Amino acid sequence: MTAVDSKRAIVLPLALVWLAFTLVNLGKAAHVDDAAHLEIARWIAAHPLHPMSGLVDWSDGPAPIHHLNQPHLFFYLLALAGPSLIGAQLVVAAFGALGIASFHAWWRRYVGPRGEVLGPALLFLGPAYVPGQNVMTDAPLLALWCAFGAGLVARSTRGLVLAAIACAAACLVKYTSLVLLPILALDVLLRGRDARRLLLVLLIPIGTLAAWSLFNLYDYGGVHLVGRPIESARFSALEALGITFGRGALWILTLGAASPFVIAMIPVLHREPRWRRAALISAIAIVILTVATQLIAAHVPPMRGETIAHSAARAIFFVAGIAVLALVVRSARIIDDRTRVTTVLVAWLAVTALFVIVLSPFVAMRHVLLVMPIAMTVIARAHLPALASIATRPFLNAAIGLTVALGMLLGISDRRWAERYREVAAREGDAAVASGLRTFFVGHWGWQWYAANAGLEPYAPGRTELRSGDRIIRPWLVDQPAWDERDAPRLELDHVDEIAPTPLDWLRTTTDRLGYYSVWHGLPYTISGAPVERFETWIVDRAISLQREPHDAPQASDSRTRSSGQRAPRL
Repeated sequence: MTAVDSKRAIVLPLALVWLAFTLVNLGKAAHVDDAAHLEIARWIAAHPLHPMSGLVDWSDGPAPIHHLNQPHLFFYLLALAGPSLIGAQLVVAAFGALGIASFHAWWRRYVGPRGEVLGPALLFLGPAYVPGQNVMTDAPLLALWCAFGAGLVARSTRGLVLAAIACAAACLVKYTSLVLLPILALDVLLRGRDARRLLLVLLIPIGTLAAWSLFNLYDYGGVHLVGRPIESARFSALEALGITFGRGALWILTLGAASPFVIAMIPVLHREPRWRRAALISAIAIVILTVATQLIAAHVPPMRGETIAHSAARAIFFVAGIAVLALVVRSARIIDDRTRVTTVLVAWLAVTALFVIVLSPFVAMRHVLLVMPIAMTVIARAHLPALASIATRPFLNAAIGLTVALGMLLGISDRRWAERYREVAAREGDAAVASGLRTFFVGHWGWQWYAANAGLEPYAPGRTELRSGDRIIRPWLVDQPAWDERDAPRLELDHVDEIAPTPLDWLRTTTDRLGYYSVWHGLPYTISGAPVERFETWIVDRAISLQREPHDAPQASDSRTRSSGQRAPRL
């Protein structure tokens, strides 16, 4: 095989991987945080020198953009792309290309040529990446983290400079990337005699953050980086400890859900002397955790009604997460680490996990996505040769098949869920024009983007002045503010439209128990036959409006619509 043929044998399959995950996202309706990011990009396009001085409605009403957590490098790129949804998705696709190329370079330098296509394919076609691309910061962040990792494992001055540049850029995409600073410093210190000279590379990210902070002062008079609220500060020490412990368990559970590749390790671990004991302990742990979860669910209102299958999946995900962490530690111990790069990678994983568990307000699939390339490369370097044997092939094929199937099916399901908000917003906008009634919407995410574009007015608690006969459309699953206590007694539920699922919707990223975008009492993904979404229509002062203009209450047009006289709960 010539050098050209060898290169083509790598580039072509990686390009097909890129095309596969890009097609799932390209043309997808605005979803989750996309709406806020697009609104910020619109503001930046008009006010490039004051990116944080505008307002965005992402809580209980319009608030200054600098109240949100993210810095603005990614949003400036979105502004250059239009800003439009399709332009923003093309920016995400470009970062996807950077990410897959960077992770391939990382894999080849650290693991070797074996599996250099398989590794990137498992990461970028897996359940942690495909569904959650959207127009969020996580796809560009993963790309920059992979570039950082590729620079570190190169073990050269040029690679270290590239890692420092990637670190600086990543810090301007999301402040989670601050963890890269101590990792960069650790890597330099472990390089021996050249450490003092190489420490100068730290000036690249530090200088970038200093310049960004000075720009914040010019923009709105504050320093965005130091103004971020710390979630645990709202609680007592004991409460914060309990919450941190719970988030740690959820982070491990989510890591397990993101790592079906661990199945491939079963025949490799079978050769370990303590294999039988570990397998027995894992099986017992799954049973105990399942039973314990069922007992807890019976007494915790948000978890009430959880099926035993759901509890069993929770237990399996948690044990799988423990297995991934144990494999990383085990692999690090048996790798010949003369350059100390494995030490740096394991420290990177640990610091990232600690940062998310302690400082993030919740755990989501995107929070474990960032450590996936670290875990995969460390495990692969230690065990990939053993996976080449014929005996391990069925397990490896099962791991590949399950990873890709979960990633693509969840991506399609999430795309279809996002589309529902675009469809319903357009329908409700047309209905508002036809009826002449003032129609409001409540809730954020992509629903906010499409409802506002359809001509519906946002309901802002304490700010919106409701009149008799007004309608409010409220979906169940999107993040939303509570009713204002003065408005709640005036609201009556008119009817609920339920979106029935098809087989493509059975594997879900989110249900009414939360999920992929916020793991709490739900799972990162699950199988469900429940409605994809429910849209409630509320009427203001219904009795008064009926007296003024009598009409028949809307009746169910099919089995998905239910009429109701329910009063608005005081949420």
